[in-house]
Amino acid sequence: MNRVNRLRIWANKYKLLHVFFWTLLVLLNLVVYFDEDLPFWATTLENLMLVAVGIVPFYFTAYFLVPNYLYRQKYAVFFLIATCSAVGMTITYLIYYFTSIYIFYPQEFNELKEKNTFYKVTQEFFIIFWTYMIPLLCASTMKVMSDRFRSETKLKAIKQEKLNTELNFLRSQINPHFLFNVMNTIYFQISKENKNARALVEIISDMLRYQLYECNAPQVSIEKEIEYLNNFIYINQFRKDFNGRIEVLKDDHFLNKKIAPLLIQPMVENAFNYLDKYSSEKIMRINLRTSEDNKFILEISNQTELMPNDTETYTNEDEGLANFIRRLEIIYPERYQFIYYKDKFQYYSKLILDHG
Repeated sequence: MNRVNRLRIWANKYKLLHVFFWTLLVLLNLVVYFDEDLPFWATTLENLMLVAVGIVPFYFTAYFLVPNYLYRQKYAVFFLIATCSAVGMTITYLIYYFTSIYIFYPQEFNELKEKNTFYKVTQEFFIIFWTYMIPLLCASTMKVMSDRFRSETKLKAIKQEKLNTELNFLRSQINPHFLFNVMNTIYFQISKENKNARALVEIISDMLRYQLYECNAPQVSIEKEIEYLNNFIYINQFRKDFNGRIEVLKDDHFLNKKIAPLLIQPMVENAFNYLDKYSSEKIMRINLRTSEDNKFILEISNQTELMPNDTETYTNEDEGLANFIRRLEIIYPERYQFIYYKDKFQYYSKLILDHG
């Protein structure tokens, strides 16, 4: 989910709470700073200005200073910028305050000039300064507490998800030696004349061995992933009775790189599922390459040149890829880009991966 969507969700979720907060603050200021000698509209305007000046620095502190300075332990810079913000708000409000006195109450303004103006301005400055500085510190405290609560909630959810995953794995775990013995038994039960069936059993055994023994590491070599991919393509060609053409283009520059295991197969499997339905020709092009900035690119299509989209059948979503995208979010957070669409004329998917 991009930042615009996250911002929209945040606004919809919290806008009423924030409106209530600022409205309550205005009402409290009306009570605290009420002056019976002044008209009610003047008091209201003054307190609205007092609050309005502080809104931008409040959110600036909570959503910029705290994440970028306080969380990164740049405490001196954080307090310096927060203090400067409070000073800036104080000066802005004092300019408004004395300007309004000059315009609406010229007699009182003249009386101020005759008194110790420096003392009066200094006194007002420190009163207003702490009026703004305290909310900025409160904004920081609220942000830290809110983020901590979200982090703990998310951590609990991740732990629970991990436990559920481990439990499901234990429930479905089968002794791999049993599986290989079964495959071996099947292999020798097949007639020697049936070479295709024997070849399939051998390939499936290799794929199973790769999944069980070589995919436990966080990353595997791309060469092994491509070997597994070739076996997967062979199995699907045989299973789906696919007589078309499959082109696999490889860039040798990335063969010494590593990626998360079984990351290529879901995209190819998805392409096989829609190949016959959305392809005008029985063809699949798989292009594996690296970009100029050393990023891994996997591109799958069924057209040499992509045709205009058919609006009735066009879609860029597929429930079958939900787990694949979830894996990308967990393993490569903010380090991947996935493009996908299909219609009755074409199928296209592209993964750009910063495999580091």
